[in-house]
Amino acid sequence: MLSLFRKDLIVLSKVRTLIIIAFYALIFGIVFNSITMGALFSSLYLILELINQDEKYDTRRYINSLPVKRNSIVGVKYIEGLIFGAVGISVMAIVGFIYSFIDLNFKPNINLTVIWGVFSSVLILSSLYFPFYFKFGKVAYYFVFIAIVAFLACLFYARDRTLDLVPIIADNLTAVKIFALILSAVLYVISYFISVKIYNTKEL
Repeated sequence: MLSLFRKDLIVLSKVRTLIIIAFYALIFGIVFNSITMGALFSSLYLILELINQDEKYDTRRYINSLPVKRNSIVGVKYIEGLIFGAVGISVMAIVGFIYSFIDLNFKPNINLTVIWGVFSSVLILSSLYFPFYFKFGKVAYYFVFIAIVAFLACLFYARDRTLDLVPIIADNLTAVKIFALILSAVLYVISYFISVKIYNTKEL
């Protein structure tokens, strides 16, 4: 499994990748003033770029010729989803810290709400995306952008209105966040087992 991590790290160790995730952090985190979205888009880009590179060079066919269990191949993707969530938050914090020297009024506030928002969103979107990817391959890659845009549009729309429409959520916001995170984690685990079942029965 460590060899798979090293392979993916090498794939993403490009200046272009760093520039793009920093760009997402700058545009969404600073221009649109949403630290959570800046970190989230940076995380999602890493997930999708790695999938794109795997498909581009057909690395899955090569990996399956090695003595590596398919469970491990699937598991690495799910572990990396969590790692990329943390990387997205870190990149947003670094970009925000640097920008704070340019705009003294800007405060890169990476708080628990940001961390919750990023990880909950990564867990939900990855849970939906990975099974489709392991089933249909790169075809799913093209449709995921539509799902992400739709999800984020709904998130933006409901972010402020939900608290007004449902007072009980506003009164118990911490409990709701914890429940949502746990639910997202459970969905992530279920998604992993679905992906494993799909990949173990798939002919490559």
